[in-house]
Amino acid sequence: MPEKIPLKIQDQLSLLQQRNMAFQDITVAPHFLANISYYKLKRIGGKSKLIL
Repeated sequence: MPEKIPLKIQDQLSLLQQRNMAFQDITVAPHFLANISYYKLKRIGGKSKLIL
C-alpha cells in the first residue's frame, strides 16, 4: 500500500473548503488546523458547516 503524503496546511484548507467547511476568518484557520486536529474540528462542527 503506498504511503499517503501529508498535505501542507494551505492545501488542507483548500480541501476543507472544497468539502463545504466554512471559515469566518480564513487568516486564523491555519493556526487552528495546526493546533487542533481535523477530526476534532469535524466532531465540533458535526454535519453542519464549521465556522472558525
